[in-house]
Amino acid sequence: MSKSSDLIEQQILQHEAHLKHIDELFDKADEVTSEPADPLMAALKSERDQLKALLSQMRGEATETWEETADRHFGPLAIWEALARVLERTIESHEKAGKG
Repeated sequence: MSKSSDLIEQQILQHEAHLKHIDELFDKADEVTSEPADPLMAALKSERDQLKALLSQMRGEATETWEETADRHFGPLAIWEALARVLERTIESHEKAGKG
């Protein structure tokens, strides 16, 4: 593998780790939220699904295309981090409401 391919693989693994963390947050959010489904959670899940599809698509693309697509859609992991922050705040607010 070339150095560029190694770096891309490292970035893909990093994005996949963020996806796993977000999935864990969704599981926790499902435990603390009540029915019916919160519209915010539905919107966040939709965003997560779009990012997962994009990541899957990018895994099969050429190096040059992947770098361009990653820069355009992911920034430096900003989307994953923003999604995780919103989920964490949602979980926290539901946990506080349940204890209060």
